Amino acid sequence: MKNSETTETETRAEASKSAVEPVVMRQDLIDRVIKQRDEILQIFSDVEHWNSTHTIFEQIDPDPDGELKRMLAGLEKCLEKEGA
Repeated sequence: MKNSETTETETRAEASKSAVEPVVMRQDLIDRVIKQRDEILQIFSDVEHWNSTHTIFEQIDPDPDGELKRMLAGLEKCLEKEGA
């Protein structure tokens, strides 16, 4: 009897847990990667525009440590692998 009560309680807990946590589908993840890639590309585009319209003393380096370019390469590799 105790085992059936435990199982029923666990089943209810799992049901409520799944009702709260959204299911992330593969296409959702691909869409997020595309959005992140587009946002990084927009940063570079915005900075390029800024730098072309301001003096050398006001120039901005959008990626001083190269992290954005590494992230961009990783995101594009992921999309290439997924065929997106």
